[in-house]
Amino acid sequence: AYRGFVVNILSYLESEFSTFEEKPFNPLDSALLSQFCMVRCEGLVPSLNEIEQKHTELTQSDRFTKTLRTFLTKLPIMNRSTQPENPLEEIKAAYFVDLLRAERYASMFTGLVPGRVKDTLIGLAASPRFRTLNLYGYESVFNEQEQNQFAAITFVYTDQSTASTHASAPDDNTRANSSATGTHTNTYTNSSIENRSKTTPNLACDTDNSFAYIGFRGTDTSVTGWRENFNMAFTSPVPAQEQAVRYLESIAPYLPKRLFIGGHSKGANLALYAALKASPEIQQRIERVYVHDGPGFKEGAISEEEWRRLEGRIYRSLPQESVVGLLMNCPIPYKVVNAQEHGLDQHSPFTWEVNDECNDFSYAEKLSDGAQFFDAVFNKWLAQYSDSEAAAIVDALFRAIEAAGVTNASEIFFGGLKTIPLINKAAQNLDNESGAVLRNALGSLAAIAANEAGQSMSRNAQSVGRKVGQNAQSVSQNIQNFFANRKTRD
Repeated sequence: AYRGFVVNILSYLESEFSTFEEKPFNPLDSALLSQFCMVRCEGLVPSLNEIEQKHTELTQSDRFTKTLRTFLTKLPIMNRSTQPENPLEEIKAAYFVDLLRAERYASMFTGLVPGRVKDTLIGLAASPRFRTLNLYGYESVFNEQEQNQFAAITFVYTDQSTASTHASAPDDNTRANSSATGTHTNTYTNSSIENRSKTTPNLACDTDNSFAYIGFRGTDTSVTGWRENFNMAFTSPVPAQEQAVRYLESIAPYLPKRLFIGGHSKGANLALYAALKASPEIQQRIERVYVHDGPGFKEGAISEEEWRRLEGRIYRSLPQESVVGLLMNCPIPYKVVNAQEHGLDQHSPFTWEVNDECNDFSYAEKLSDGAQFFDAVFNKWLAQYSDSEAAAIVDALFRAIEAAGVTNASEIFFGGLKTIPLINKAAQNLDNESGAVLRNALGSLAAIAANEAGQSMSRNAQSVGRKVGQNAQSVSQNIQNFFANRKTRD
């Protein structure tokens, strides 16, 4: 255990040594695992495809030897429970320590703060609370043509009092040699739901604390990943949301009864979407869905009945100056987390403050005035466009970004002072029609921001509004000037 104020989740990771029996799974644990989802695990963690192939082998074997097994299980020396029913019992799990591969570090970590993700991996491998988690079902899909970026991984905790009925966790002597083996793929496999439904999960007794956490990756730094984010404003579902549902439905039958699901940013959106769209059999096993500063959904994407099914089981957190977590529609009440940085830098959970006395984040009373201002402005701005108009704006923006040769999209959307010059430069690569679409959209954003700032009683909101309006108007005017000059030259 630890004492005193813990600054952030990495401090918690370094200091919290309690087991999950002693201190149950909490929002800090979820935030850490959601950040681990930014680790590229190809070839190091058993893939979902490998699990499904093993299940097929067991199913076919069972069909061929059904008569023999029925006879053998009736003998005194045999017991049906010794027969493999779950493919995870025959697949060697990976552990965090297996991913400590320095030769892969250069490309292993993604997201806005890859260095902190690396620190998270090292901390998880060392922590007595986390190092015995079994890692399974890593899946990663990246398709530029379909504007699709998706990844997920499952973490399984085995209650040590019932460990004899589950795969054993490694001890200090064997952990270092517990690397994952077998065939790994980077392609999502859509196998038979009918066959999977016949596999019985580890439906434990009430005293079994075993559980699984299914984590979904947020957006990486690719233009493709960010394009899919923007597509959520006018398309539902996007490919990653569909894949999230299939992943949950595919992996859940092999897992302990107790399920936690979570993610950060886009990963939070995918986790919530998968849980809301899951079958009733899986939904009744979900104890909590953790939504860490994740955007909501396009209007009408989720029905009132779907929201009602998970009522009381969704934890939603936003930093004080949240922007991403307030986008689009999500009726779930949220908790406001105190953060150490400002503006978009607060989007990173590594900046969120922790209260060790509660094994939880440190919470504020309300969102900042700036966050509430952004919420009002962007909601009004997006509401004025039809799906087709929003699609045209997004298409114009990303055509400009791609034409400018930008490969790290975070430089555009989280670039701080560099953002405006980058957008100006990117917009110069557009044709006249696309340039007009982007110019008009940014001009509209500037007008709405200025109007909201004028009506606000908060000096902070007025200041934020002026900056947003000035920046949007600057880009809009620069685009107009560029095309006017190009027309004159032509």
